[in-house]
Amino acid sequence: MSAPGPSLRQLTAASGRRLDPHILVVDDDVDLRILIRDAIELAEEHRDEEASPTISECGSGEEALTFLDSCDPLPSLIYMDVEMPGMGGLEAVKRLKENPRTRNIPVVILSGLQDVAQQGRDAGCEADAFQVKPADADSLIETVLQSTDYWLHVRPQKETTSPIPNAA
Repeated sequence: MSAPGPSLRQLTAASGRRLDPHILVVDDDVDLRILIRDAIELAEEHRDEEASPTISECGSGEEALTFLDSCDPLPSLIYMDVEMPGMGGLEAVKRLKENPRTRNIPVVILSGLQDVAQQGRDAGCEADAFQVKPADADSLIETVLQSTDYWLHVRPQKETTSPIPNAA
């Protein structure tokens, strides 16, 4: 049996990111933001970690960009809706990925649109993942649970344990 990998606290300390994960949820629907926040908190309750997430919320793409301009340290993960008043999620993600300060933050697009991934690619949006929002709350919670676990725990561990190619 192999030894357990580094904890979230060790990974975040080594990467220079905040010790406790910080997640930004961007959606114009307050009820959906609450549901997503509750799912994230539920996901972290079930992990044996010392760190608990800080969850920030914004109601539009413009609000998210303004928030991120003054946010220090930056979030570890962003959940972004597509259709919002003013600047939509696809445009907000394009701007985030163009900015050297925010380009490396994983962004998960959560949308009720069935063809959200294709729309994102057509719009030149470089989100890290596209997820269709399930119609029922239980399925949405499960989607957020799995996605949060992947982006905060599985993916960072893969990056820290992957072999470094030889420089020949």
